[in-house]
Order: sequence, then structure tokens, then C-alpha cells
Amino acid sequence: MRIVVISHTEHYFNQDRQICGWGSTIRELDHVAQICDELIHIAPLHKTPAPESSLTYTASNVQFIALEPSGGKGLKKLSILKTLFTNLKKIQRYTKSADYIQFRAPTGMGTYVLPYLKFFRSGKYWVKYAGNWMDDHMPLGNRIQKFWLKKIDKKVKVTINGNWESNPRFLSFENPCLTKEEYEQGQEVISKKINSDFDNLRLVFVGSLNRHKGVHLILTAFCKKSQYTSLSEMIFAGDGAERTEFEEMATHSPFPIKFLGHCSKDEVANLLSQSHVLILPSKSEGFPKVVGEAMNFGCIPVVTDISCMKDYIKNNYNGFLLKEASADSIIKTLNELEQLDFDSYKEALLHNSKLAHRFTYDYYNFALQDKIFEDVYE
Repeated sequence: MRIVVISHTEHYFNQDRQICGWGSTIRELDHVAQICDELIHIAPLHKTPAPESSLTYTASNVQFIALEPSGGKGLKKLSILKTLFTNLKKIQRYTKSADYIQFRAPTGMGTYVLPYLKFFRSGKYWVKYAGNWMDDHMPLGNRIQKFWLKKIDKKVKVTINGNWESNPRFLSFENPCLTKEEYEQGQEVISKKINSDFDNLRLVFVGSLNRHKGVHLILTAFCKKSQYTSLSEMIFAGDGAERTEFEEMATHSPFPIKFLGHCSKDEVANLLSQSHVLILPSKSEGFPKVVGEAMNFGCIPVVTDISCMKDYIKNNYNGFLLKEASADSIIKTLNELEQLDFDSYKEALLHNSKLAHRFTYDYYNFALQDKIFEDVYE
């Protein structure tokens, strides 16, 4: 079976002139490649230096096909039209022989790729919608693509984050992030945590350092209130253009705050294993992979009540749901964390440990075979 994936995942040449791309997507596709004969990934190739988060493909049956980059803010969006014909020509060429096509939405080129797949496609296809399906402040382009998938293309299967649609062609899929080995490692970590001292909770943020992710809200919360009896330190793992500004904000709080910069996958796993709470007060998300990773390694998630978070997190049971992305909401939850007893902590970790299996690549591949490729495997 040949699968063709069309996405906006940014690719680059690394220092060794090897193709690399956004790490989480590359890892996912490397594992999807295990259930097909060939996987072709069609995505933009940028000329700028590769970010530290980039990874090379490890699966030998993955082939990368470069598209012209397009999109951006303001007038840069016009580049979507400029590159339309060049990119469509490549897409047409490599989808002709596909058994299945996956388009990863929402993205700027979805405005022409979705119509192409409906009217001119070769091979069956499905759409992975990775954004927040229920975002009240969804950008216009995302709204158009959601409308297309719901009202125009009424046959295509769409995988989304959460159980939002009664129509059976909209399938709730977890966002995979764990290998079998990482899941087993998480089981060992949780076993140790539930048999260890429960003092001085270590809090961690993992992701891009920007306002959309709510970094400034965490810092504002610790500037407003910095005295806690059972919270030991706040660690930020990640990087971003606003990092210097955030580091300056941190100097105004006496609460211990550290910035680690970019961390590898193994470093993140180690950090989560040594921490107790993940804080992610994002303005809008689909379902961040790091939440599944945090559950796996015994970190209680504190997240904004957006998208499908409440499908996995019951407030004050296996995590905390912020009613709004605000510093005051974070302070309220930090105060609740101060009251968390060991039995509740242990119960949360054991519950999340069972949930974590649903974020493994094996679980994801099984779901693809069962719900997307069922006719291929009959």
C-alpha cells in the first residue's frame, strides 16, 4: 500500500544537507510508514536554517517531495496563489498512484488542495484536522476549510481532536506521541512517583515560548503571587522570539523560575519524569502532544478548558482545567495544587497512566487500520 501525505510541515536542509522537518510530525510519519509499503510526504522545503526541533526521517520507505513554501501574515498570504500551479502539479503527479492520501489541515494551501482532492483526486483520501475544531475565534481560512469538510465534501473521512460531530465520518483520533518503549518507561516512572515523597512540587512548561501558549500568563501569575509552601520551582523548556522578554519578566518574581531553552525528546521525557505538574494555558489548541507525554511520565496537566481537553481531563481529578487563559485563573489553580493530598495525586497519576496508552503510535496505527484502511485489510 502506498500512502501520500500532503501537509504544510516545514522542511529544511540540516548542516549535513539532509532533509529534516518538524520533529513531532516526522516521528509520527516514521511510525505510520510501518503499516504501508511506501509513504510519500509532500510538504514545503524552506531555505532558512533548520530549527533545533527538526528531525530527519528514520524509516527507509519514506520519500520526501518538496513544495514551494507559501503563506504567512498580511500580503505574504498572496504567495499561496503564486505557488498554486507549481505545487498542484507536483501533488497531482505523486497522488496518481496513491492507494490512500492524507491531507493535514488547516493550512493556507487547503484552499486549493481540498477542492483538488474532491474533484480531481486519484485514490481515496482522508483529512487530519489538527486544529481546534470548536475554536470560537477561528481564522477565516480555517473556517472556510471546516465549512468545506462539513458542507461541501460530504463523503470524506475527517479525523479531529474530540467527539464533536454526530456524523460517523468525523472520527475522534488521539494525537500520537509515544513509542512502545516510551510508554513502558512511563509506567516505570509513575511506579516510582507513587512510592516517593510528595513534597515541593516542580512545575514545567514545554513548548514554544510565545504569548499564544500563555507563557506571559504563567509569569504574571508568579509575579502577582510568589509565596507557596509546596511548590518548588517553575521550569520553561522551549525557545522562541519572545524568550528575552519573558526572562526579563521572570526577574520580577522571587519564585524560582528557570529557562532551559530547546530540549530534545529525551530531555523532555527526563524533565517530565522529574517534575509533577505541566502548565499549558494556551489560547487555542487542538490537543498538544505534550499533554499526552505529561500523562505518560506522571505530570498532572493544568490546561485551558479548550478544544477536547475535557474529554481526557476531569477537573480536580486527573488534572486541572483553567476556565480561562488568565493569570488569575492560574493563581487559583496553583492554590488548589497546594491543597492536593498524596492519595489524590496517586489516583491522578494511575488514571493518566492508563490513558497514556491511547497516545502511543501503536494505538494510532491500529486506529488507522480499523477506521481508515478497513477495506484494504479485509
